[in-house]
Amino acid sequence: MIKNVSETLAGRVEFIELSGFDLTETSPASWQTLWERGGYPRAYLADSDEASAAWREGFIRTFLERDIPQLGINIPATAMRRFWTMIAHYHGQVWNASEIARAMGVSDKTVRAYLDILTGTYMIRQLQPWFENLGKRQVKAPKIYFRDTGLLHSLLGLPDFYSLSGHPKVGASWEGFVVEQIGQILRPAEMYFWATHNGSVSRPPPISHPSANHRLARASIGGFTRPVGMVKSSQPSPLSPRRPPMPSNFENEYLDVLQNLELGIRIVHEEHPELTDYNVDSALEALMRTYKNEGRGKAPKLPGSPLTAHVYHSVQAMCDWRLGRVPLVDDENEQPVEVGVQPLMVEEILACLARIRKSIRLWKREGGRQGYLNYISQFLG
Repeated sequence: MIKNVSETLAGRVEFIELSGFDLTETSPASWQTLWERGGYPRAYLADSDEASAAWREGFIRTFLERDIPQLGINIPATAMRRFWTMIAHYHGQVWNASEIARAMGVSDKTVRAYLDILTGTYMIRQLQPWFENLGKRQVKAPKIYFRDTGLLHSLLGLPDFYSLSGHPKVGASWEGFVVEQIGQILRPAEMYFWATHNGSVSRPPPISHPSANHRLARASIGGFTRPVGMVKSSQPSPLSPRRPPMPSNFENEYLDVLQNLELGIRIVHEEHPELTDYNVDSALEALMRTYKNEGRGKAPKLPGSPLTAHVYHSVQAMCDWRLGRVPLVDDENEQPVEVGVQPLMVEEILACLARIRKSIRLWKREGGRQGYLNYISQFLG
């Protein structure tokens, strides 16, 4: 439409930017679906995650193969798809043309042109930096965000919420979602981000979601510059909302969770009577490290011992179920089972794992190398 507007109408034409659904149109209670599928009506309203993913994939192909050429832009669809997929992995990061150009084997000027095309077609938002004379080395390159998180998830190969929850880009995805909701709902005249090269930011009032990094956006609203913080972290930090203290009657409060995790241990012990408390403690230590490193984008480091790795995976399956990342599956018919438990936060799972490790140390002192395993076998035999 922009291409076909006559130049003689300059000053007499108003451009209205039509975006996808926002939370005021879908209700705040549907934030998870809107975040996962994006705001395009057919993607959001699809009957299933599979149907939504199929529509988004079709949209991506149509956009690259038909829409861009119709705008008079002659770029091979495969090259643009490769670039688009590549910057999906840079979503929420400061733009670095040289790095992407080297990866694609083209010039900085070419990737800049590609980025401007996606920005001009409302696929990408370039969030410009905010400058203040604070005596610090401030970041002066824009940040790159997908305007629609559903398209981001499709290009990252994330078909559902479970896949998204366990992906290293979950924090950046949430950040982009919040940025876009601010832009659509508050309609600020300008939006910026602010950060220094050493990562310091000021303390904003947070818009938070429980469960990678802190981001600061500044929106110019009503003539005032207002900071807005986005937090999505399993690890509390100075800008995050503080985690509520664990209840004093922890074992009673989380008895069912502790039993679920210990059942994962007991299953392995029944298969391998030679299992020791040391194997179990090492497995839980590695699993805690995995969950702590999730938000930092670090790959999990699996235990070297086969027995320890077996415990690690068995307990991890229980943890991921209690976190709401995977469904509970019936072993007989291999169908998901609805049990009506509320998903936990990563902090709660970490606290449960730490409590079990404390129990292991206690019963190992009391009963030797299998003291803990012998103890739980009395209750989970």
